[in-house]
Amino acid sequence: TECSRLSLENAGAPIRSKGARPLPLRALNHVSRVVRDVNTSARFYRDLLGFTLVKRPSSFDFEGHWLWHGAFGIGLHLIEGETIPRCKIINPKRDHISFQTDSLDAVEERLKELGCDYLRCVVTEAGILVTQIFFHDPDENMIEVCNCDLLPVVPLPHWDSEPGVVPVLVEDEVMIMCPACLGGGSAAIESLSMSNMSSA
Repeated sequence: TECSRLSLENAGAPIRSKGARPLPLRALNHVSRVVRDVNTSARFYRDLLGFTLVKRPSSFDFEGHWLWHGAFGIGLHLIEGETIPRCKIINPKRDHISFQTDSLDAVEERLKELGCDYLRCVVTEAGILVTQIFFHDPDENMIEVCNCDLLPVVPLPHWDSEPGVVPVLVEDEVMIMCPACLGGGSAAIESLSMSNMSSA
């Protein structure tokens, strides 16, 4: 494994825009987690969330597992190491990864079968009820399962007016925030094509 590091003199400073030119990203590839025991964590994500164990590069000189979820094309990379101490109390305002489901009742029933502690929250927005279920993995990393897709995605093109910061409006795209995530205390930023909206 070969890695190279580029250190900039102003590293850590707010990003200043010289014209709206975001990185040429195509998709979210994976989320990585540092865990105490990769086998325990791999079984958790496989048996409860439906991930599949896949081959990882043999050149890696550290313990880990790669998992993949074919239903939505996202990878999970587990790295065995010293974890950051986390509170065992389930708090929706902490950082987490979120999955959508069509059956929250089935999710809740399965968590009860496993004796897994969880927190159920309901967010009301414009008469729409959104349910969020939060629980921890073996290392107290937060996981959410929700039906947030019930909420319409509403663009907020002028939410950031601070001078010098990368503009929210990027050509024909607008950066927006998911109201359901705001109800849980954290924001999920998504990209929505204005041309698609106008044609809907």
